[in-house]
Amino acid sequence: MQQAGTLILKYGSAGTGKPLLKEEQADILAFGDGSGYKGGVGAAVVMYRNGKEVEVLRDQLGAEEDHEVYKAECVRMILGLHAAKRMEGIDNMVAITATDTATTRPSHYLLDYFHGILRELRLVHPRIKVTISWVPGHMGYTGNKREADIEAKKAAVAASQNSPNQKHPQQLHKPLPRSCTSVVMTYRKDLECQHAEEWRGSP
Repeated sequence: MQQAGTLILKYGSAGTGKPLLKEEQADILAFGDGSGYKGGVGAAVVMYRNGKEVEVLRDQLGAEEDHEVYKAECVRMILGLHAAKRMEGIDNMVAITATDTATTRPSHYLLDYFHGILRELRLVHPRIKVTISWVPGHMGYTGNKREADIEAKKAAVAASQNSPNQKHPQQLHKPLPRSCTSVVMTYRKDLECQHAEEWRGSP
């Protein structure tokens, strides 16, 4: 019989609030972060078990011209849940602190991936109780700024910092499609630069 445990996947957002479960109550704790940094966009999750760091997953989405940080925020959720699925001894409760997924936004397909992995987790651990709730910020947690934010910036800077593909869900093995919003913004910037050059060159 599997040992019962508690997992918290901790993803922050703007604002303040009380965590759903205290950090010291968690057998497994994951801190996730997404970052736009030095022209790139990356996501990372740092997994802790019984207070000890056991795994770090990083994924570079690509250039800021092609991807939004919102996509990285979705990817960090996917990485954390996938890492939890591969762990043993999670049989009692999973508290997933995630963004509100009810509203359709660009790149919503990534949240579909997230829910797909969630279904897979419940197949692996049939007795598991899953709670998805909004928990803003990383208030009261020590791991996020020290670890997840740093790891997300590493991922943003270089794809060479990515963790091995076999540790990622299949949906992240290939480059993600470019974000329409990012493409439009890049196009507008190019037009503005072109217009400025033509203006300077006009008699």
